[in-house]
Amino acid sequence: KIPSRIAWILQELPSFAIATYFLISSFKESFGIIPIGNRLLLSFFIVHYFNRTFIFPLKIRGGKPTRLLEFLAAAVFTTINGFLQGLSLTKFDEYKITNLYEMRFIIGVILFITGFGINLHCDSILRNLRKPGEIGYKIPFGGAFNFVTCGNYFGEFLEWSGFAIAG
Repeated sequence: KIPSRIAWILQELPSFAIATYFLISSFKESFGIIPIGNRLLLSFFIVHYFNRTFIFPLKIRGGKPTRLLEFLAAAVFTTINGFLQGLSLTKFDEYKITNLYEMRFIIGVILFITGFGINLHCDSILRNLRKPGEIGYKIPFGGAFNFVTCGNYFGEFLEWSGFAIAG
C-alpha cells in the first residue's frame, strides 16, 4: 500500500505534466495553427490537474493508504488522459476551436468553471467533516450536498461535461 498523499501526487502527476508539456510546446506555433481556444481548454485541464496533483493531496487529513493496483490503474489512466487531451488540442485540425464567441464554447466554459468551483467547495466540506481524531461515518451537508448525494462527483461531472461541450 502507498500513503494517500504520495499516491495522489504520483498518480495525478502524468496528466498535469504531459498536458503542460503540450501547452508549453504549443507556444512555438502561431494562433492560426493552434488557436487560443484550444490553449484555453488545455489550460483548464492543467488547472484541474494542478489542483488534483499538488493542492488536494497536501490538504488531505490522514487518508487511507492506496492499494498498489488502484494506484497503477489511476496512473495509467492519467498518463493516457494527459497525452490524448494534449495531443488532440494541439495537433489535430479536427479539434480546432476558432470561435471563442460561439455559444457552445461559452456554455462549456461556464459549466467547467462552475463545476470546478463546486468540486473545490465539496472537497473542503468533505475534508472538514470530522474533527481531528474523530472516526466514523458522517453525512456531508452544505453546498451541492444539499441537492445531490455526491456533490463532489456532481462538480466533476459539470466540469468535464463543460469541457466536452466547449471542445
